[in-house]
Amino acid sequence: MKIKLLYIAVLSYFFLNTYSQNEQCGTMENVKLMLEKDPSLKLKIDKLENQTQVIIKKRGTGLSNYNPSKVVSNDKANKTQGVLSLCGYDNTLFTSISAPTTVGQKVSPSPNCTYGGEFVTVTNLVGGRTYRISLCGANNFDTQLTIYPQGGGSAAAYNDDWCGAQSEIYFTPIASGNYDLLVDEYGCINNNLCAVLEVELLNIPRPKITIPVVVHVIHYGEAIGTGRNISNAQILSQIAVLNADFRRLNSDIYSVPAAFRGTSVDPLIEFCLAQQDEFGNPTTGIKRYVSSTPQVTRNDMDLSIKPSTIWDRNKYLNLWTVDFGAPNASLLGYAQFPGDPYPGDTPFTDGVVIKYTAFGNTGNVAAPYDLGRTTTHEVGHWLDLKHIWGDDTDCSGSDLVSDTPNQEIASGGSPNFPFTDACAVNYPGIMFYNYMDYSNDETTSMFTYGQFARMDAALFGPRLSLQTSQGCSPSTIGIKEYYDNNVFSIYPNPTLGNITLKLNFKLQTDLIISVYSVLGEKVYESKQDLITDDNINIDLTGKSNGVYFVNISFNGKNAMKKVILNN
Repeated sequence: MKIKLLYIAVLSYFFLNTYSQNEQCGTMENVKLMLEKDPSLKLKIDKLENQTQVIIKKRGTGLSNYNPSKVVSNDKANKTQGVLSLCGYDNTLFTSISAPTTVGQKVSPSPNCTYGGEFVTVTNLVGGRTYRISLCGANNFDTQLTIYPQGGGSAAAYNDDWCGAQSEIYFTPIASGNYDLLVDEYGCINNNLCAVLEVELLNIPRPKITIPVVVHVIHYGEAIGTGRNISNAQILSQIAVLNADFRRLNSDIYSVPAAFRGTSVDPLIEFCLAQQDEFGNPTTGIKRYVSSTPQVTRNDMDLSIKPSTIWDRNKYLNLWTVDFGAPNASLLGYAQFPGDPYPGDTPFTDGVVIKYTAFGNTGNVAAPYDLGRTTTHEVGHWLDLKHIWGDDTDCSGSDLVSDTPNQEIASGGSPNFPFTDACAVNYPGIMFYNYMDYSNDETTSMFTYGQFARMDAALFGPRLSLQTSQGCSPSTIGIKEYYDNNVFSIYPNPTLGNITLKLNFKLQTDLIISVYSVLGEKVYESKQDLITDDNINIDLTGKSNGVYFVNISFNGKNAMKKVILNN
């Protein structure tokens, strides 16, 4: 059903004129200007941040040696030169040690004296677990730490000056195995001086958390798949991007240089299109609404559209796709932080709003924001992440995460690595690969362990209720089709694996049939040329039991239905 939205002409002191014409992400820009209007807001924000830190400490996900200023010794002492790359695999073996197996366990070589130019092999590191690999002791020289897979190859991680002149890495290996820890003096120099090395198991991954999602498509009456009324496939592509990015399953993670990839992590968060609504009714998790104007503003969204369309924010992540108009025409998206910290934040405005051309990686998307990373960025805000540069221009701001380098301003485009600035003058420079920067979609590709800790705190704090939501579970009421139309039918439903798709009209063109899982993964696709038989067989034998979405595309149009596989 299409629902007509009636706008409410309401003025708001805090929402009018709280954004700039040139903003890209409106989340933190709005915050900064609201703080200027009402400095007392800082007290509330500080209180919420204290609660976040308490949760992080309680859950044991904090960093042992927190460096809030993130200004390192070689950046302070050496403003004109520094190493140009991580240290090569040319050290000599000192000894081997076994990886710790229980949280808090620490292991070191014996004697604990590794020279510059030597390496220690650690056996049986487990992929997905986070290890603190540290040279933060009473060492006799300025250390650098580089991690390689055993025997060499491509470096896996690097650090210089985490704790003063000493180095430390919070390393979450992508793959299990043995790793060589190379110790060097600053400048990749060999020596005969002792460095104290310690490996601690910091965190064993918790079970993944799956968040139900409802996507509200705000359009101006266009046909589905046209303009603002984006297609089902475009929506599903965004869910797939979120599931890759928030599980470190994105293929471009391997394009991130080791100096940053070594601090990356699997946040253990997945997303599904809702299978039941707030009242237990079946749904595809996609809702479409006709707007009274072709473009909308933040005021339109926050004062009218969101409150009239939102699903219970304690059970769902609400995503809206829109076409922003003046004064927000340059806006790509914005989100509401957990805890409702700012004026205008209510349970009826919570969620993420994205420009429709920056949503997903197929369909009506526009480069350079055509890979779905705008939504990844804004969902990061929704889970309590700040901009990586701290929203300042003088190195004094902070994203409240200590394993992201200090950074002067937002990045733009696709910088060449390494890229340094006034806040990070030495290699590897700023982390412009981070999802919470402003680099192009083709560049952003990672979260850090410290960012995981903040998102985890949100999911065990103000957004805890999402973990008990039934939104990802099939409704017991019965299947209710997404569209109020009769384009096609599928039977039997539920099915053991083989289903028949029956077209309810004569098609004189090609037809593409795609089947998606609730996580947005395409599990089946076929192209039918000049259909002569209205009955088409689809074989899902061997697929996992659950709910799937059958989408047909023809003449630039799309239609979708759900099918339950129970073999």
